[in-house]
Amino acid sequence: MPLPTLAALDVLQATRGQRGCAAARGAATLGLALAQARLLQQEKPREDDVDNVYEGCQGLAEVSGLARLLAKAENLLLAQQSSVALALMSRRWLPARLLHELSRLAVRTWQGQESTKESAKASAKEVFKKEPSTEPLEDCLVLIYTFPTEEIRGDVRKALRSLQEHYVDHLGSEPRLVVFVDAESERLLDRDVRPFTSLQITPAVIPFEELERPMQSYSCERGEDCVSGDAELELQMAAHRGKVNETQYWSPTYLRISRYTAGPLFQHPALDSCRYFLKIDTDFFFTQPLKEDPLRYMKNSGLRLGYWQIHVQGQRQQGYMDAALSFLKEQQLPIRNMRFHARGRFEEKARKLQIPLESVPVADQASTVLYGCLFGGDTRFFREPLYQSFFEYMDQKRGFEQHGWSNQFFLGTAAAAFLAPCEVSRLYVSGVHQDSSINVSGSHLTEFLLGASHGFLR
Repeated sequence: MPLPTLAALDVLQATRGQRGCAAARGAATLGLALAQARLLQQEKPREDDVDNVYEGCQGLAEVSGLARLLAKAENLLLAQQSSVALALMSRRWLPARLLHELSRLAVRTWQGQESTKESAKASAKEVFKKEPSTEPLEDCLVLIYTFPTEEIRGDVRKALRSLQEHYVDHLGSEPRLVVFVDAESERLLDRDVRPFTSLQITPAVIPFEELERPMQSYSCERGEDCVSGDAELELQMAAHRGKVNETQYWSPTYLRISRYTAGPLFQHPALDSCRYFLKIDTDFFFTQPLKEDPLRYMKNSGLRLGYWQIHVQGQRQQGYMDAALSFLKEQQLPIRNMRFHARGRFEEKARKLQIPLESVPVADQASTVLYGCLFGGDTRFFREPLYQSFFEYMDQKRGFEQHGWSNQFFLGTAAAAFLAPCEVSRLYVSGVHQDSSINVSGSHLTEFLLGASHGFLR
């Protein structure tokens, strides 16, 4: 056994069960991973050498335990948020970054080791067929432009100008822009959208039945007293979303689009050729030149979900968590990323404080939200049976119609239970959306979210 492997095992054995050793265990795991990484570097077999392909799969299967350990070590490092050094370094710290990359690679390998010898041989034969690939190859930006008000028309021009300046022109990136529209808005693209961007635009018409789906408005007074279908308020409001005195309001059209974005949108044929996507709201404004193309970052990092900002929802979540946890229980899916599971974090704090969970009323319905104003990922993940069956299960609960659910809840559940830690990451983009903002300057991140005690630096 190579000396680096022995040294790494010694460290892991010596620190077993000890608190405060996450960095040491993470570094030791990294050493172990590097020593074993050669198992992942199999030579590409010849087309007629299928047995060699299977032998290669057997070799790769040896890293299944390593994949588990890598994921565990990554979680240990990420859990050290109380350590200022680790919180600041995060994945910018070279060992942590390498650990993240190796974890991602090993998890993908481990997940593919359930096949038998026969299925492995069959898969190998398929790989070497001389047929052209049907894999989606291009990257896409996604914009939703339906039933635009004058406010939305003004916002989209400003948003597209900021996109052009800070993303397209600065990076030289030219992803296709897929604009989801209603039939009437499609005719407005030449006037409202195309003059403000150099990107190729593909209209994606949302089916009529989705836009006419029975839906009531939803409103919350002071974030607590929420009702569905306030006819008087609907007559007062011309906007799709707004605030009157202390009451927040979401129109039927707004909630229809929120539901559509949670699931059906990803099945639209306009996304068939899109491998990775980045969805941008019409009122999201880039404020500084991007350091890196988010689409390229997600692709190179092997991410399946990238998000801009996260918080715990305080309204519109009634019934969501009970339904989501019911689905996870039926499918025997554990929580894999606790930082995206708000209720679990409340339960953990209650145990530590030795208080009953019932004494924290917000904990029962708490839902983690990944902001929908800027998020992206691998289109295939959102089309897979797991995610789509989750949407269908939740849609049957009629939460959008009765409780004003948001598509952002679905992203939080996906991050918590459907993906490995290394498949989800934040997108560090300077921008402003409504009452939220992020400013990235060098290694510093300034973040503001209305409702938090203050803006903060990290």
